[in-house]
Amino acid sequence: MVWEISDELASEIVTYEHEWWNGDRARARVIAEEIVARHPSAFDVLRPLSLEDCVKALDACRGECAWSDGKIKKFPQREPLINVWLLATFPPQNISGSMGTTPAQVLQAAADALTE
Repeated sequence: MVWEISDELASEIVTYEHEWWNGDRARARVIAEEIVARHPSAFDVLRPLSLEDCVKALDACRGECAWSDGKIKKFPQREPLINVWLLATFPPQNISGSMGTTPAQVLQAAADALTE
């Protein structure tokens, strides 16, 4: 499964990340909600996941994803998309620790569920 992202979405995620880390977190939540509304298909793989499964995927991918210089260089770049989805869809979370899975396993299970 390849998780593609448009340049437009990548730019919006950069704006979201900047607001989250350097600005107003309430505004970052609004931006996240707007991103999900404008790009629903980018989140199809996350849509069937529970909060717990999204957190597992986020936790696992934190060690695998490379977010540098405020730019998304190549996808799959899962962490920012999962962060946007979590903030737009669920109450705020404090996510840390390991839950013993890989993002590929969680996301593949979601993709499989979409095709059933």
